[in-house]
Amino acid sequence: KYGHLDIEQQICIYEHADKYIDTAHYWLMLYIKLLKGRIIYMKTGKAAILTAVDTPFEIREYPLTPPEPGMALLKMEASGICGTDIHIYHGKIPMELPRMIGHEFIGEIIDISPEDAKKYGLAVGDSAIVDIACPCGECPLCQDGDDANCVHMGVTNGGNPEEAPHFFGGYGQYSYA
Repeated sequence: KYGHLDIEQQICIYEHADKYIDTAHYWLMLYIKLLKGRIIYMKTGKAAILTAVDTPFEIREYPLTPPEPGMALLKMEASGICGTDIHIYHGKIPMELPRMIGHEFIGEIIDISPEDAKKYGLAVGDSAIVDIACPCGECPLCQDGDDANCVHMGVTNGGNPEEAPHFFGGYGQYSYA
């Protein structure tokens, strides 16, 4: 009867079924949450959050949300610990905290809009290596081919983890890229 939902969606449904006393009400609420054939998330994920310099990371749980246009939701497979992350941890590179750090990671795409999948040639199930660096392409270093040292370097993984979509780095079960 519910064969159009994949196994992960069905498991997600059963994990939250105890929140609804009436099974019929539960299924009605589920279908209300379906949008264009994609389920709106009722699942959560955990992340290691840096809340203060030189202190242990806090493990926090956040809800997953559909990826914004131009983004995909990744289930993390691996994340590196870069020297930059160590400098951030020790306060040598000041950042607004709390923060989910980690910028060298790989994951499996578990959600992407059909439009973005077509535009970028990606699909659910693909592995993705995330490059968070966004060189400007205009400064003298970029023009000289040294975009790794761009003077106007932007990044894609900054954000307060207390604000949706919550997962802005590599130190979590999920990330948006």
